[in-house]
Amino acid sequence: MKVFKVKSRRERERIERRVLKNRKVVAVVNDVRDLNSDFVKRADVVVVDESFGREGFSTPN
Repeated sequence: MKVFKVKSRRERERIERRVLKNRKVVAVVNDVRDLNSDFVKRADVVVVDESFGREGFSTPN
């Protein structure tokens, strides 16, 4: 499993385009603590998106 940590939406989209060419299973998580879930463990590539909540998204309370 490869884990990419991104800080912007543009970075995340670039990584997604690059890995989707090879038809990999991609999981996008908002926090490093989510890496232990079963779904994420099955993914070939995991993107930790730190931009969640900063670029117009609303964060849950």
